Amino acid sequence: MPMVGRTIEAAAQARAFGHRVIALTGSSDSRLAKEASDILDLTFPALGSTPGTISFLAMLMTLFELALQWGSARGRDISSARAALARVPEATKQTLERA
Repeated sequence: MPMVGRTIEAAAQARAFGHRVIALTGSSDSRLAKEASDILDLTFPALGSTPGTISFLAMLMTLFELALQWGSARGRDISSARAALARVPEATKQTLERA
């Protein structure tokens, strides 16, 4: 079974057991999104011919943002991590321009 199918299957099973399922997806009407309790939208612009690279970076940035939110909610100082995250879009742009 393809990895996507297994992910959807795992999400469905987790929900069946009463767990919260958070989906990171660029398609709010996808099969995975339909199994999720919550959706983190990964909509992003296409930046040239970079198959998989931009979507992977979008996923990492979303997870980083989620970690920052949780850290902040727990009273942690996230200022240096927040500053690092703010630099990512420009660094990505510069990297793609040089490629």
